[in-house]
Amino acid sequence: MGGKLVVFEGIDGSGKTTVHNILKEMLSDNDCFVFSREPTDGVYGRKVREVLSGGGSQKGLLRVILQDRVEHVDKLINPALAQGKVVVLDRYFISNVAYQGRSSFDMNYILVMNRIVAPEPDLVIYFDVTVEEALKRLMASRKIFSVFEREEELRRVKENYEKILVLFRVYCVNAMRSVEEVVWEVRSVLLGLKGDK
Repeated sequence: MGGKLVVFEGIDGSGKTTVHNILKEMLSDNDCFVFSREPTDGVYGRKVREVLSGGGSQKGLLRVILQDRVEHVDKLINPALAQGKVVVLDRYFISNVAYQGRSSFDMNYILVMNRIVAPEPDLVIYFDVTVEEALKRLMASRKIFSVFEREEELRRVKENYEKILVLFRVYCVNAMRSVEEVVWEVRSVLLGLKGDK
């Protein structure tokens, strides 16, 4: 059986990273799963975080995001898929399209650039949450915010997600609920991909 690529997507504050971290620990003894994230912890991934925290041009950001993704695909994603693993990512190129799809960049251009270098996800698990709830969570958990973690930006990103998600196979999770409820629902979806209970 071939591998599966599953990506967690949602606006900042949706809880997807928290759920990803919990499931990574919960399923650590199941070697069918490989958990990773984007931006990665590699050289290019660190550069992405630097740009997000300190500004910089959107063109430069897109370039370094693509460099990080190419390295991620070559070193981890494709090898794991070839071994029949379920690769579970916290963010992927759909985030890239949703977050950078603005007046300065055409969403289709970003999508095409990513599809050249990265495999399509088999399933997108979208963590659906209101902008108001996301902002409340961010305010409670952070002191430093990225350039995208503002109300007007998050509203635009959420709208972009709604436009782009129609192109993929999507499982929508009500992320307004408790972390525990969301974790068990997503766990069930992941195990179902390998035929487990």
